[in-house]
Amino acid sequence: MVPGSAITLTGFGIGPQAGVGAQAEPDGALPTQLNGVQVLFDGQPAPLLYVQSQQINAFAPFTLTGATTNLTVAYNGATIGSTSVPVVAEITGLFRLSPLSTQVADINEDGTVNGPSHPAPVGSVISLYGTGFGQTQLPGVAGTVLPDTASSLVTPVKISIGGLSADVLYAGAAPLEFAGIDRINVRIPAGLPPVVTEVSATSQITGVQGTTITVQ
Repeated sequence: MVPGSAITLTGFGIGPQAGVGAQAEPDGALPTQLNGVQVLFDGQPAPLLYVQSQQINAFAPFTLTGATTNLTVAYNGATIGSTSVPVVAEITGLFRLSPLSTQVADINEDGTVNGPSHPAPVGSVISLYGTGFGQTQLPGVAGTVLPDTASSLVTPVKISIGGLSADVLYAGAAPLEFAGIDRINVRIPAGLPPVVTEVSATSQITGVQGTTITVQ
């Protein structure tokens, strides 16, 4: 569990049968209780994005400390389950277009969504999105929207595309998104053929492979 990261919990009977998306509070923060659902980290309630009987989307608090945290899910006042989860500084993760797809959810320089119909030209800049890269220089607060201000990650990120090192122009908070959602602007390196090719993202501690983009 990475402090501040977006998380998905799955199970049975962990929320209402029909899915419910969160509405931000008047101060812009996400609620910590939604249709009777709560997620607690060592008793601290987590901001909730979506709840349903088999899935909960939430944000882990940035304030997690220690080697482990006790994660509890409660529904209508009853504890559904509780477990101890390791706490780590980073577990890098890039968002994909769907759970079964390797295609990264990234935006091309012209604003289109990358894919076979909209490949990224060599030398152009794409924006990758993910979570679990850790805290930013302007500290984020889980469940709140960051201002439209660039704030780099505390831990540097390295990106390779098709096995070639790519120039990272920005790696940090995604402006106007909830804290914990990160954006990486990277230039497609020269020398790549027009193929669907692998993307690798690594920090000082962990990395993620097996994700792809389309290059022309």
